[in-house]
Amino acid sequence: MINIRWFRPLPLSLVIAVAVAPRLQSEAAAPETPLPTASEVEDRCTSYIRDHLQSGFVRLRLAHMLPANGRSEFRYEMTFAGERLRRDWWWNREFGDGEWRGPQKLIITETEYIEVNGPGVSTTAAPVSDYDGPEGVRRQFGAFDPPLLGTNVSGLATWETEGQLLHRADRNNPTVSEESLDGLHTFRVNYVLERGSDVTVWYAPEQGYGVIAAEMKTKSPRGVALPSIRIERKQYPAGGVWYPLKMVIQHRMDGQLLEDRLVTVEDAKFGPVDEAAFTFARLGLQPGEQVLDRRNGPQVGAIWDGEKLLDSSVSRAGESSGTSPWPKRAIWILNAVVLMCLAIYFVRRAIIGRRGKT
Repeated sequence: MINIRWFRPLPLSLVIAVAVAPRLQSEAAAPETPLPTASEVEDRCTSYIRDHLQSGFVRLRLAHMLPANGRSEFRYEMTFAGERLRRDWWWNREFGDGEWRGPQKLIITETEYIEVNGPGVSTTAAPVSDYDGPEGVRRQFGAFDPPLLGTNVSGLATWETEGQLLHRADRNNPTVSEESLDGLHTFRVNYVLERGSDVTVWYAPEQGYGVIAAEMKTKSPRGVALPSIRIERKQYPAGGVWYPLKMVIQHRMDGQLLEDRLVTVEDAKFGPVDEAAFTFARLGLQPGEQVLDRRNGPQVGAIWDGEKLLDSSVSRAGESSGTSPWPKRAIWILNAVVLMCLAIYFVRRAIIGRRGKT
């Protein structure tokens, strides 16, 4: 028989330690999830853009907020599909008041571009080879790429390499850390450019790895320049795509605010677009408007007839049908009148000559 007097209750602390020890050991053995590299974070950002923002329509407004910048506004409507882009824009409206001027229109395709400058100025159509391809045309005319909105510290200037944030070939020592910003979990990427600028970019994994903030600090003999951008993103109904809703773009020099711009996205839709948006037929040209066309060689004058372009000389002279613009009967009558006048002239000369001899 077992003598129970020899058993004593175990201390409570010992009981807890025995129960918890296996769990602590398993947690200690679990390795921490490593942070992604800077390139991996940027790859996730660009993959989201590639998979969700290849075509669509964006309407936005850009406002210069400082009186020194004129407090003017610009409005853009952009239709895009791959390399094709249609931009309609209005400008020079006083902030919150006044009349819009424009629109000016620009179409860029894989092979050509069309520029509509408004009443009194001829529309131009030319090959994109003028500027080494569609990207060069965008740079020449300052046409930003809607899918890349928010990836450049310069704001709308997505073609501008100086403020580019992703995949910089001229950077050194990129690092990644985790940080909460505006209540969002973010990956904070830091790197130094070869020219000496310190760059910090915050990416939000919950919002398609989109950029929600960035700054680029550059020291020079003139002072410390600090361009920055803050982005509020929205999940738009069409496909649940994350895209900027508002962007605040600022530039400071030694702490003084030199530039303050606000971009407000008023509408955004993503998915297939009407291909006719990239054609002459949708530009709203009036019949009779002149077009300078050099898409197929030397420049020729053309006239928009409401449905298609016509060579202006052909449209004036009727040469396209191989006929003269004058009716044949009118030509015969004109020739008869001329011959009659010549006959009268020579008869009168003959009569006058005879009288002179007598």
